[in-house]
Amino acid sequence: MVHWHLPQLIRDVQDKSGGELTLPHIAREAGIAVSTIYLLMEKPPKRLDVPTAERLLTFLSRYLGPLTMNDLLEFEFSEPA
Repeated sequence: MVHWHLPQLIRDVQDKSGGELTLPHIAREAGIAVSTIYLLMEKPPKRLDVPTAERLLTFLSRYLGPLTMNDLLEFEFSEPA
């Protein structure tokens, strides 16, 4: 199972900065379309391209320190049913 941590990372940025972080602000700062950010916040993506992940991680790392793909996506092994 893959866990998507973007919503939690955004909450962490808000906690650290002490202010609300709007989706348009994230989109502008990260260089990603607002509609893309909205979709990524609503539910885990079925696909995520590398440039988008890189832009998200670069943006989030400015606030939270160096992040890796493992901070954004977490794989948890589970035996098939």
